[in-house]
Amino acid sequence: MLHKELFELIKDLNPVEIELINRTIKNSSYIETNEMRLFDFLLNQAILPQLRDVCKAVYRKSSPKSYDSFKKLVYRSKHKVLEAIMLCNDSFVNFQKELDEYTPKDPEIIKVVILRKAIVIQSFLEKRSPNFMKHLLDDIIQQSAKNEFYYLTVEYLVIKMNLINSNEGEGTFNKIKEQIAFYEGCRDAVNKAKENYIKFTIFNCPFQNPTKHKEEVVNNIQTLKENLKIIKSDNIKYYLCFYELILNLINEDYLTVKEKSIELLQFISEKHTVKSKEKLLTITSYLIKSEVHLKNYDQALILLNKSQIHLESGSIFQIKFKEYEFLTNIYLKHYEQAEEVLLLKFKNTSAYNLLEKEKLSIYKANLNFIRCEYKEVNDKLYLRKETLKDVTGQEYNCRILKLFINLFQGKEDEVIRDFDCLKKQVKRNSILNKGYSCRNLIIFKIMQHICKKNYNVHSNDIKLNNLMDSLKASPWQPFGSELIPVEEIMTSLLLKVESARIQELN
Repeated sequence: MLHKELFELIKDLNPVEIELINRTIKNSSYIETNEMRLFDFLLNQAILPQLRDVCKAVYRKSSPKSYDSFKKLVYRSKHKVLEAIMLCNDSFVNFQKELDEYTPKDPEIIKVVILRKAIVIQSFLEKRSPNFMKHLLDDIIQQSAKNEFYYLTVEYLVIKMNLINSNEGEGTFNKIKEQIAFYEGCRDAVNKAKENYIKFTIFNCPFQNPTKHKEEVVNNIQTLKENLKIIKSDNIKYYLCFYELILNLINEDYLTVKEKSIELLQFISEKHTVKSKEKLLTITSYLIKSEVHLKNYDQALILLNKSQIHLESGSIFQIKFKEYEFLTNIYLKHYEQAEEVLLLKFKNTSAYNLLEKEKLSIYKANLNFIRCEYKEVNDKLYLRKETLKDVTGQEYNCRILKLFINLFQGKEDEVIRDFDCLKKQVKRNSILNKGYSCRNLIIFKIMQHICKKNYNVHSNDIKLNNLMDSLKASPWQPFGSELIPVEEIMTSLLLKVESARIQELN
């Protein structure tokens, strides 16, 4: 019978617990009156009553309004009985005030509640009847599974198995054994998905080698889809949606990335089992990137501004979001605002690694270049060890920038020296199988052509124009190490050369 478990629980209560339950129910609203009737009736029965007798006591009729409403009433009553028992346990009472400061949906607090219930089980193992233990165990198992703390689910299913007696039969044993196997599978699947997610987000950059990472992402998506058919897990669903977002990012489908990011942010906010600041900021970063790729720069700045309140000083996300803010202002050609952001980044560099610190100098050098402050650029483009090891292409683009500086200043000897260094780098990296993008190779050919022409370039140069057309076919992308598009620099260089030629003729 549906009320059998509740009856057994009530009959196992001591006077202190009965008094606490009475106070709790009486202090509740009108809708809880049925709980009071149900509790009083079952408390005063010597043996398990029939359903019709229970309904007469609660509803004043021989059957409930609906089976579902009676089921909910029994569940609420059972929950209050269990809570009362725990509140009479010292280990549970001691942290009750702390619990009240948090929202009930906070996953960490839910975890604490489940663990405290587990403590109650441990402390009552020799003091309460086996029936009570099974009811409390069922509550822990149900809540831990619902909130995806599968390791707790497995642990307390094992305890429940140990409480089985011979009267319950082998069927009960086998059922619990099947549950243990199922939740072990859930635990292992979620743990593996989490492990892959952490490894991917921390150690991988899917845009440096898209083909390699695309295969990894596709495999993860397939595995998670198979898992989701068996395990109705919000965590598995989050990881699946995350990799689908990344796949669209690799495929440069930025409109879909934007849509997926918005959907995923909503999902994280609604599902307490996956909600975390780290996940919200991770997906927000992809939303910002998609807005920038779609050239919605103002919207990207709005998102960055809204995110500030969630960023801890010196955190990885604060460093990354400040970098996004700087870059977005550069793309908007808001150079004064970009410099303000950069100055703020320079103020607190204690949390930065060597590469981050060197990137700050490179960004400052690009600002100096835009302002034609060439001496300051050279001072900041000294290639340090971390920049030389960097996989994002900073070394290559630093060399290109230095070449352009010397071209603008007419320093032919230094251009020859710098281009020779660039050739050696390209050759060395080719041997090491560190490939260059199609765009970078075209830029190399442009610099090679300029050197072969002894810097005598002009807008009617057919080969140069063909190379520039090829460059347009491999468009510049934001968030790369090429901060200023080479097309813009070449336009300025050609204008300077043409202007100098006209002055000579005059």
